[in-house]
Amino acid sequence: MRNTCFEILLTYLLICLYSCSIADTHENIQVSPKFASLNIDTTIVVKNISEIAKEIKYVPLQSSNANLIGAVDKVDYFSNMLFVLDKKISKALYVFDTSGKLLYKKKVNEGELDRIASISDFSIDKKNKTLWLYSSGERQILKFTLPEGGYLKRLKVNGYFSDISSVDSGRFVLLRDGLTKYADKYNNERVCLFDSNGNVIKSWLDQPLNHQVSAGMIIKDQSPINDNHLLICRMFDDTIYSINNSRLEAEYKLPLHSDISSIQDERSMLLFIKDYPTSFVTGRNIFNTQRYLALYVKRGDIVCLLLYDKTQKSGSIFKALINDFDNISLPMVDYMDDSCFISLADPSQLQQQYHFVSNSPNFTTKYSQLIKLNDVITRRSNPVVIFGKLK
Repeated sequence: MRNTCFEILLTYLLICLYSCSIADTHENIQVSPKFASLNIDTTIVVKNISEIAKEIKYVPLQSSNANLIGAVDKVDYFSNMLFVLDKKISKALYVFDTSGKLLYKKKVNEGELDRIASISDFSIDKKNKTLWLYSSGERQILKFTLPEGGYLKRLKVNGYFSDISSVDSGRFVLLRDGLTKYADKYNNERVCLFDSNGNVIKSWLDQPLNHQVSAGMIIKDQSPINDNHLLICRMFDDTIYSINNSRLEAEYKLPLHSDISSIQDERSMLLFIKDYPTSFVTGRNIFNTQRYLALYVKRGDIVCLLLYDKTQKSGSIFKALINDFDNISLPMVDYMDDSCFISLADPSQLQQQYHFVSNSPNFTTKYSQLIKLNDVITRRSNPVVIFGKLK
């Protein structure tokens, strides 16, 4: 009996010590010395793509019955390689070259992912040329070399997160939001910084945006221009934060009206989202280049691109980018850096546009690029990559 009591006491002390070690990682948000309220005209307008881009080219991605992308959940671009994640249908990460040729794929239940049933997110460490794959279901992280995709190691994370982002020196950040409480060892922290071995170093944001309603997600900087500087934003918050040298800082203020702190229930939340004057950050990514800061915002039923020009210190909100080069309808931007933007067009939508405009005047000259694409795609083709060269 004495040994049993001792074991219970020892277990309790170990749990307390472990909990304290996790709690000690928590830090408060700081305000960046460069904090700025962004000057953005919130009137929704349209914009010709030629105002920001020099040219556009189209690359159909290689298609085969064994390598069909069901839905595009995330796109990244590095070292002339295009990374396309399909979470739910094919459950694979595809890697293509700039000609559209498939180089390789990482698919669940195959190869190094034989014990993985889902891929929740991926991140590219561009400085160290490595690829991180994260599975929230299995709570595992796999690391691969780039460009060849060779397997390096596997880490276990004992908590639920939705997103992963690499930062400096092989470290990474795991992100989550939405739930009011998380029942794991990370004490409800929404943002956790880990070392390269999977040990939590620092953590932030331990409070939900609303204590009655589980809502929202983290929107993050997809391709950081500085490996010490990762931008994140909470879906219904009007502040963009940066993880900068192991500190979480408030960096930008957005001119949005999306406070959900007083909402009492799910029904009120749905009404709030549908209310047209309400604007809030949505989408998957923040695009942060030397010149532009861009992200998607939702107003009523419209998803718009907020584009801020850092050189002009002004921005606008666009409900559409008009392709005045060749009149092909442009989908949402999936990637942006200082040289280009990338969008992936669904083949069926391109075919629909072709049939819709095929009887219009000057069809063969006005839609010559669309005609070329329609000749090489089918409804079962993989997406067409749209590369826009920025000015």
